[in-house]
Amino acid sequence: MKLRVFVSRGPARVAALVLVSSVLALSAFATPKRLTIRGAQIYDEFQRPIVLRGANVNADDGALPPATAAAEVKNTYHMNCARLPVEFKYFPQGHPEHDNRTLDRNGDLVDLYTYSTDINQPVTRTSTPNGIPDIVELTQIWVNALTAQGIWTYLEARANDCDANAEQVKPNQNDGHFYDTTSLRHEKFLAFWKAIASAFKNTDYIAGYGILAEPSASRLGTSNTPPAEPVTTLTTFQIAVMNHISDAVNGAGDTWTPFFVGADFNYDTLQFRYSDYDAVIAAHPERCIFEVNVLMPKPWIQHGWSATTPAIPVDPLPDWDACYGATTTPGDPTGTQYSYPQTALPDYGVLLQRTQAEIDADDPHAWEEEIIFNRRRIETDKFPGLLNRAFFEWYLQHYATQFMAANKVPFVLDQFGASTDAIGQLTYEKELIETAEKFGLGWTRWGYNAGSSTRQIHGNPAVEIYYEDIGAAIDGGNVLAHAAVDSSGTGVARIRAEHASRQIAAVPDSFRWQLYDEASAIDLVALRAKPVGAGGTTPADATSPRLDFRVKFPATLSYPIDFYVWVRMKDGTSSNGIWYALDNGAAGELASANPNAWSWVNTKGTAPAAKVTVSEAGFHTLNIWMRKSNVAVDEVLLTTNASYNPNSAALPDYSARQIELPAVP
Repeated sequence: MKLRVFVSRGPARVAALVLVSSVLALSAFATPKRLTIRGAQIYDEFQRPIVLRGANVNADDGALPPATAAAEVKNTYHMNCARLPVEFKYFPQGHPEHDNRTLDRNGDLVDLYTYSTDINQPVTRTSTPNGIPDIVELTQIWVNALTAQGIWTYLEARANDCDANAEQVKPNQNDGHFYDTTSLRHEKFLAFWKAIASAFKNTDYIAGYGILAEPSASRLGTSNTPPAEPVTTLTTFQIAVMNHISDAVNGAGDTWTPFFVGADFNYDTLQFRYSDYDAVIAAHPERCIFEVNVLMPKPWIQHGWSATTPAIPVDPLPDWDACYGATTTPGDPTGTQYSYPQTALPDYGVLLQRTQAEIDADDPHAWEEEIIFNRRRIETDKFPGLLNRAFFEWYLQHYATQFMAANKVPFVLDQFGASTDAIGQLTYEKELIETAEKFGLGWTRWGYNAGSSTRQIHGNPAVEIYYEDIGAAIDGGNVLAHAAVDSSGTGVARIRAEHASRQIAAVPDSFRWQLYDEASAIDLVALRAKPVGAGGTTPADATSPRLDFRVKFPATLSYPIDFYVWVRMKDGTSSNGIWYALDNGAAGELASANPNAWSWVNTKGTAPAAKVTVSEAGFHTLNIWMRKSNVAVDEVLLTTNASYNPNSAALPDYSARQIELPAVP
């Protein structure tokens, strides 16, 4: 087994990536509207920092008008993204899904239907080819509805299990598997992606292309002969697809749309112990968003119990290959019915430990943490421990958040969610979202109208109400906060500008806090208040764009208490600066004496040091307004130490993220 360790990206490499990404950004911000990636942060079409929050949408829904779904996602749940599957699937003649296939027997895209185009009505189809591949046409209808609402939509390829698991079975057993970049099957997959990317590369609000949902290149070996670690196989495959989408001669010529990629074993976070997944980042810098999922414990999220009886084979077996589905009748819930939460395990490391029997048998799979984990997590003494927030934290830290920090790339929790049959379902989802937000991950719930009816938001009143509450809290800037105390109990908060809890637009909307690539910023990026249209250059604070930094002040401090305000800033001209206030109270001013260089500022001229008085423990919000255009802000710092000066003293650690979603009704 080849061991690898996390290696941080060196300054020279980071500088090169910033240069390349700046060139890419120039094309991305004209048309079409695209996301921009800088480090682990994502920025919207206005170059404002955002977190992707949304749900999986089912395009094959014949009952719900796409416009209705899109409006509800955006306006009711205040979500800003949707994950829309694009199907790379063949179903043999006689299969129940045969009419919904997107490929013919040769692996080419089919055109069997003409689809209705009125997004205000449920999608219907007629059996008349019209020259447009069916998967492109159906996807276009839903993309039109979602992007009309300004919803960032990422298109993710989904394949039959036989393809995702690299099984060489009928009707394509002689075509190879699509992880083999020299195979005919891979060639067909490239053609599929060329068609998708060519159709949508100039469409606004395409968040990215999901190269392949839940890949399993690890299945290349037989059960008795495990394959070599699948990282290289998978990343080579992913890079080949990304290159083809970007290729202007033989591919789609799309060099500006981001990519969503994940690890092997169906997006297993444990795979990120291998640093070699950074190969896709090196191949396409500042275009990669990584995905993980937490669809576990699986029997519980499906029906609220600890196990399922064995599936019952269909007798007689149908005349299509079992790989193409539906050869069994699902089993019934069994085992123990659990409610969420359960008691945490004392040490989740036991989920990665081999048994003595596995050691003695020299089990060929025993070196794979994923295999051991999948065995341990269903054991009766360990299963309940997965129904606890502590498990979510352990699982996402092994090793996704480490990879995220080492490589400075964004992550999205791409699938999660439980059935309404599971007792404590909403508390489970609340605490899982809070954990993802704590680590800086975006999220897309499974699903809005995707999956079984009991696992959808739409149509389940209690779930609808709770996600409406979550959306309102996020929209109001009342979810993300930062701790105002360090590990020693000292009152201090240090926050990056791009981690503001929310932005408030100027009135009129003539100026915005936008991405500012700056090599001398602490993390190479900052926010700058830039003009975006006609308007004055000296707006009053009420008409200036605002940044809100929500802070949680601990009960361990004595109140009222003064916190001194420091802002690392760089002015646009000699007279520029910012306003600051606490909880929209009386505003003070800050301006730098050295406007053309970054410095920590806590005064204006000879005025006293800037400070705010916090009256009581709990959540409070530090407000920062643009005073004049082009002022840039890198970080903010609050401290109870009146003599502390960050220009000469060591900087504290960044404040811990404090995430609190609304209480479950």
